[in-house]
Amino acid sequence: MFTPAEMRTELKADVEEECVKLGPVELVKICENHPQGVVLVRFKDTKDAHKCIELMLF
Repeated sequence: MFTPAEMRTELKADVEEECVKLGPVELVKICENHPQGVVLVRFKDTKDAHKCIELMLF
Protein backbone atom coordinates (compact mmCIF):
# COMPACT_ATOMS: atom_id res chain seq x y z
CA MET A 1 0.00 0.00 0.00
CA PHE A 2 1.28 3.46 -0.92
CA THR A 3 1.12 6.60 1.16
CA PRO A 4 0.10 9.71 -0.83
CA ALA A 5 3.72 10.95 -0.80
CA GLU A 6 5.02 7.60 -2.05
CA MET A 7 2.39 7.55 -4.77
CA ARG A 8 3.41 11.03 -5.99
CA THR A 9 7.09 10.03 -6.00
CA GLU A 10 6.34 6.83 -7.93
CA LEU A 11 4.07 8.63 -10.41
CA LYS A 12 6.69 11.33 -11.02
CA ALA A 13 9.37 8.70 -11.66
CA ASP A 14 7.09 6.72 -13.99
CA VAL A 15 6.11 9.79 -16.02
CA GLU A 16 9.73 10.92 -16.35
CA GLU A 17 10.86 7.41 -17.33
CA GLU A 18 8.35 7.34 -20.19
CA CYS A 19 8.87 10.94 -21.30
CA VAL A 20 12.67 10.72 -21.58
CA LYS A 21 12.09 8.15 -24.32
CA LEU A 22 10.98 11.13 -26.44
CA GLY A 23 13.77 13.52 -25.40
CA PRO A 24 15.49 15.20 -22.45
CA VAL A 25 13.10 16.29 -19.68
CA GLU A 26 13.77 19.40 -17.57
CA LEU A 27 10.84 19.14 -15.15
CA VAL A 28 8.06 16.81 -14.04
CA LYS A 29 5.59 18.32 -11.59
CA ILE A 30 2.59 16.66 -9.98
CA CYS A 31 -0.18 19.21 -9.37
CA GLU A 32 -1.30 18.13 -5.92
CA ASN A 33 -4.98 18.33 -5.00
CA HIS A 34 -6.01 18.99 -8.61
CA PRO A 35 -9.36 17.24 -9.21
CA GLN A 36 -8.29 16.07 -12.68
CA GLY A 37 -4.89 14.68 -11.62
CA VAL A 38 -2.70 17.01 -13.67
CA VAL A 39 0.99 16.32 -14.30
CA LEU A 40 3.18 18.94 -15.99
CA VAL A 41 6.20 17.96 -18.09
CA ARG A 42 8.76 20.39 -19.49
CA PHE A 43 11.01 19.07 -22.25
CA LYS A 44 14.36 20.63 -23.09
CA ASP A 45 13.34 20.94 -26.75
CA THR A 46 9.89 21.90 -28.02
CA LYS A 47 10.02 19.28 -30.78
CA ASP A 48 10.11 16.59 -28.10
CA ALA A 49 7.12 18.18 -26.36
CA HIS A 50 5.23 18.09 -29.67
CA LYS A 51 6.08 14.39 -30.06
CA CYS A 52 4.66 13.77 -26.58
CA ILE A 53 1.45 15.65 -27.37
CA GLU A 54 0.98 13.73 -30.62
CA LEU A 55 1.55 10.43 -28.86
CA MET A 56 -0.99 11.28 -26.16
CA LEU A 57 -3.68 12.48 -28.57
CA PHE A 58 -3.46 9.81 -31.25
